[in-house]
Parts: sequence; C-alpha cells; structure tokens
Amino acid sequence: MSGIRRRLTIIGTVSDGFLRASYRIEPDEYTINLPVDRVPSSLRVPNTTFVGLLEGLELVRVEVAGEAWLEIQNKVRDVLNRQWDPLGVGDAVDDEYDMYIEDLYRLVKSNAPKEAIADLLRSIEVARMELRPSPPEKLSIVAGTLRNLRLPDV
Repeated sequence: MSGIRRRLTIIGTVSDGFLRASYRIEPDEYTINLPVDRVPSSLRVPNTTFVGLLEGLELVRVEVAGEAWLEIQNKVRDVLNRQWDPLGVGDAVDDEYDMYIEDLYRLVKSNAPKEAIADLLRSIEVARMELRPSPPEKLSIVAGTLRNLRLPDV
C-alpha cells in the first residue's frame, strides 16, 4: 500500500459525513476533510489525535499501530533521503519516497537478502521513476543500511 502516514488531529465537523482534521509538515500546518465513516467513532472528537495512512488527501485507513508506523517511516525515510535519493530532492522534499516505505519495510522484516532489497530499489528507479538505475554498489549499501535498521513490528 503506497501512501504517507501522518499524525492527524480532529478539528471538528465540516458538514454531514465529513470531519475536518489537521496535520503538520514543519513548519506548516494543513487541513483536510475526512469521511466520517473512515474514522472510528472513538476518534471523531475534536482534539483527538491518531495516525492515518493518506494517499494524496484521501484517508485510506486509520493505523492501529500508528506510532510504530511513524517510527518506521522516519527511520526508513532518513535512509532513503540521505543515501538513496535517485531524484536528488531528499534534502528539499522530506516525504518524496514515502510511498515505497511499506514495501521496503516488509522486505526488511521478512529478513530478505540484501540483494532482494537492492532489486526493489532498482525496480522503483527504473519502472516507477523511469530513471536509469543507480550503480549496484550504491544500491547494495542502501539495502545493507535498511537491513540493519532496528524497526518495530507492526
């Protein structure tokens, strides 16, 4: 599942069937409308905070293991932005590669070999980004760093 996990705070009701929520991407704060039926009733109260998986501005789901997912996202994001960064935007666009985190996490947690992780990174570069692949040595280093991350179970 691609998407970005955000810590959302309910502001209130917008109209029938929608809640207004906010989230921060430092230094800015953004607001979005969420369909009420996608938010459990216990979380529909103003000032309630939870982690949601967003695809664009659409709430895909509320993450039960939300804080763990934020930790995973932050650790993997850091590696992707600092070491991989095939588009060269890692220091300017913090969440550019977030849509790939869940697939990479699943490989890492399944103890996939470093080569499998490097193959996924190469596939993302070529098939999804339509770029020339990074040198195999670079992909191997990034894959090794990802394999060595201490990530929580979800």
